Amino acid sequence: MPCRWTTNLRLGTTYRLLHVSRQFTFGDLAKPDTFARATERCIGMDKCRSLGGDKMCPSYRASREEKYSTRGRARLLFELLKGEVIENGRQSAAVKDSLDHCLACKGCRSDCPTHVEVGNHKSHLLYEYHKYKRRHVMDAVVSRTGKWLPAATHASGVANALMRNPSFRKVSAKFFLARRREVSGHRRESFPQRREREAPARAV
Repeated sequence: MPCRWTTNLRLGTTYRLLHVSRQFTFGDLAKPDTFARATERCIGMDKCRSLGGDKMCPSYRASREEKYSTRGRARLLFELLKGEVIENGRQSAAVKDSLDHCLACKGCRSDCPTHVEVGNHKSHLLYEYHKYKRRHVMDAVVSRTGKWLPAATHASGVANALMRNPSFRKVSAKFFLARRREVSGHRRESFPQRREREAPARAV
């Protein structure tokens, strides 16, 4: 039988608020919440499951899955900290899957009546998750774009030939590059070099 609507309204005398380290500010800057307190903000009023109006929550509207709603994610994080239902703690694959589908658009920050902000929760949990789990190759490639892209200008012919090579694209599709995605060619000069070259002409 389902529970009566008056049951489970309180956490009970055995509930203890868990304090965990945090890398982000949750709530007001003047008096920020702890991460654990931030997971308690959701009261389950269901506004995030709306299919019209407002901004919250695009990933739920696309999937219609409770675990991809703001409410579902807030509950997952709450249960994660309680440690009774979710296994593997912050390394839980179910929690990571739910957060991976969050667009971090922060629509919940303005639309949620209790200001649950899943974007910050996602960043914090992924930070904790990747302390122990190696990141995907694509993450490493994108995060180091500022280093390898300037270097590619010195070998633009080779880089462009590789990007057009079917065999290379087939192998790269398994790690970091979508096979059907068109990739812009590398120029022989970087933007700073081009700006420096064209500066005298603009001055005249």
